[in-house]
Amino acid sequence: MSVKELLKEIRKNNIDLRLSGESLRVGSDSNMIPEGILNLIRENKQVIIEYLKEKTVKAEKETGIKPTESPDGCYPLSTPQRRLWVLSQFAEASVAYNIPAVYVFEGTLDITALSASFSALIERHQSLRTVFRETVTDDIVQYIKSTEETAFTLSCTDLRQHENIASVAEELIQAELAMPFDLVNGPLIRASLYQLSNSKWILCCAMHHIISDGWSMGILIKELLLFYQSFSTGTGNLPAPLKLQYKDYASWQQS
Repeated sequence: MSVKELLKEIRKNNIDLRLSGESLRVGSDSNMIPEGILNLIRENKQVIIEYLKEKTVKAEKETGIKPTESPDGCYPLSTPQRRLWVLSQFAEASVAYNIPAVYVFEGTLDITALSASFSALIERHQSLRTVFRETVTDDIVQYIKSTEETAFTLSCTDLRQHENIASVAEELIQAELAMPFDLVNGPLIRASLYQLSNSKWILCCAMHHIISDGWSMGILIKELLLFYQSFSTGTGNLPAPLKLQYKDYASWQQS
């Protein structure tokens, strides 16, 4: 079986392979990887790593996107961002581009580790630290804040003393998801944790579409859980640093 055929078979089983430095990370949405496939990955591990490294280098050469740095932290908007900025100026569109996500956690939850995971995620992805500002020439730019400047906090609310917990939680979540974002000051990501019982929580996340989309939300949640597992267990299994950020793509596109 060629490496291409092997990777095709791996994808058919909804198994995710990615490089982390010189290591190969293996994951699955179902958390159940067939033993036969797992053995094939082990037997062909080095071949897969070399193949993925070659494809990564080739992709980087073809795109021509390079990391870019601005001394004032300001970068051009991508075309979709500029469209969303214009649309967001209308009052009726103030919450139309909020991306919601609600998750239920059951069992023991380490709130300190979860809060640290959000901080690590925001540090990793500059888009989560991005706000939008008007220049003296009336142009709009995206500005990357430092992690400390974002003023992001994980809001925690204990609902265990309420009689009708489900209704109260639903009202709070709906209010959270309907709250508009301030594109100028940020942050453009919010997260609230609601405790329903000693072993049940609801995590409510919202982001503005100008810094994310539904596909990206899935990636961010996966990475959040990876950070959480690492911080709560002390394993140190962290994702590799990103080579490119969204503002690098936006700069490349506008050039």
